Amino acid sequence: MSFEAKTNAATQQEQEQAILASGWRQAGFDMQEAILPAAQAQDSQVRASFPSIFSFSSPQGEVALSRFTSDQIPRPENRWTGNNRGGWSNPELDRLSEAFTVALNPAERQRGIIQMAKIFTEEAPGISLYFNAIPIAFVSELKGPQESVPEADWSWNVYEWEFH
Repeated sequence: MSFEAKTNAATQQEQEQAILASGWRQAGFDMQEAILPAAQAQDSQVRASFPSIFSFSSPQGEVALSRFTSDQIPRPENRWTGNNRGGWSNPELDRLSEAFTVALNPAERQRGIIQMAKIFTEEAPGISLYFNAIPIAFVSELKGPQESVPEADWSWNVYEWEFH
């Protein structure tokens, strides 16, 4: 079996692709690597209509699940916009995502995320290859920096920080 793995031109993505392609080759597949030049990476149709493996970065957390709804499938009708490049569709995930978007109750939102994550892991429309660790260094005299959810800016509470 022969196929092409493509990624956008960027150091980290190119390194990821090299590792991915090497693993496929070790498994016995004829894997060709290709880099999508920056000019073509801006063309939504080129990115959305690639017929093989396309490796790209995406956010973590709640935002990541919303990228796999049916309305995020790039098509000619929506001018190739959307992040669901694989074209995976699940009506129940769509319903849960819509309900999550308007829910205000934290417990209700949490239940929605759990149900969406269950569907996502059972059907595996995308596979995470790695997670970027972004260490934040600061002097011990600075009190205030804390862990935050993946979607949040690490400096979300900067107004509370103090030097001691």
